[in-house]
Amino acid sequence: MRVACLLSFLLVCSELPAQADIAVVDQVSITAAHLLTPPASIDRLKLSVVHLDGSGWRPERVLQALRQATSIFSQCGVGIAGVEWVSLATPPRYLDFSTPLARELVRLHPVAKPAIYLVRDTANRRAYDAEAFGRANSPTRPNSPTRSGSQPVRATWASSWPTSSRMC
Repeated sequence: MRVACLLSFLLVCSELPAQADIAVVDQVSITAAHLLTPPASIDRLKLSVVHLDGSGWRPERVLQALRQATSIFSQCGVGIAGVEWVSLATPPRYLDFSTPLARELVRLHPVAKPAIYLVRDTANRRAYDAEAFGRANSPTRPNSPTRSGSQPVRATWASSWPTSSRMC
């Protein structure tokens, strides 16, 4: 009987998915001063940025985009108070965005929200330049056929941000 229980246990354990090999390569706090956040901001926003090694995102380019975002948000009285940057070494399957793998990555390596994940590409067909979603506020995906006016774009997520027009 003990042998049967042991064999059953081993069989069940062998079918469980293996824990993904995810390692923190680098972790840095970026201050509001480094982001050039104006001191007169009424509201403060703290972000997490998760950079996946092998995604092709250069830290200098991301810092430039975060500074652009700071400039845009400041027009509305919102200042980026800081960014928690973490670089992860992950298996290659995580480099291309897909909802199931994104959920798995968030579960295996949680960070404070809101968070930006820098990935190589998207595995979703009808690719968008960026995707934003959450469980409570996104009943449909951006590429839902019922959503009108959605157009796919193939540019980096920050290159289409306006830099001089008022946003709010």
